[in-house]
Amino acid sequence: MFYIHSVPCLPVDPKILCLGLVQSLFEGAMYTFVLEWTPALTPPDPLDLPVRMKVPEEEEEVHRATIPHGWIFADFMVAVMIGSALFKIFCKYTSPESFMRVVLFVAAVSLVVPIVMPGNHPLIFAGFIVFEVCVGIFWPAMGTMRGIYVPESTRSTVMNFFRIPLNFIVIIILLQDLPMIMIFKCCVAFLLVACVAQQVMYSIPRPISSREVKREAASFINGK
Repeated sequence: MFYIHSVPCLPVDPKILCLGLVQSLFEGAMYTFVLEWTPALTPPDPLDLPVRMKVPEEEEEVHRATIPHGWIFADFMVAVMIGSALFKIFCKYTSPESFMRVVLFVAAVSLVVPIVMPGNHPLIFAGFIVFEVCVGIFWPAMGTMRGIYVPESTRSTVMNFFRIPLNFIVIIILLQDLPMIMIFKCCVAFLLVACVAQQVMYSIPRPISSREVKREAASFINGK
């Protein structure tokens, strides 16, 4: 029943359509990233290297050592906290509809690093930190925009409509056993499309709520 009542909201309000696309595309890239950051940061096994790149036997154990997953994950969580703090600062100067365009573009650029420099692990890690900062900005910004544009009675149902096809696409990508670089290219494509959807959403005039109308009317009357 809830799904039946939620369907008419989708074609009527283009802002809800854009908002759903942004959320689904960003979450699709984020969940794919969760499964790919470990292989992206793990050095190659010495046995898999070309002969000219072989390391001395005494250094093989160092190269075989796994990456510090705990420290890396902790760094990611700190980056998310920094992003949440930046959200509060950005809201003092502009609206989420505006600054999220830049955030989505920066997120896309940050995931380009493992594509263009697959062997440079320090730079890849720096790019991932930037992406996690964008994740920290994304969650409160998306919650704010959902509260503005999506009716509370159908909010969760409407947003879940957009997750279904995107999650299906993400599952297909992961099941195809694609090369890591190709998977990150898909993530970048998701984020760039989300950036375009955010730009379209920003360009559509924001509807004025009844509360804002009453506030403007009251200020006008008091000014009189």
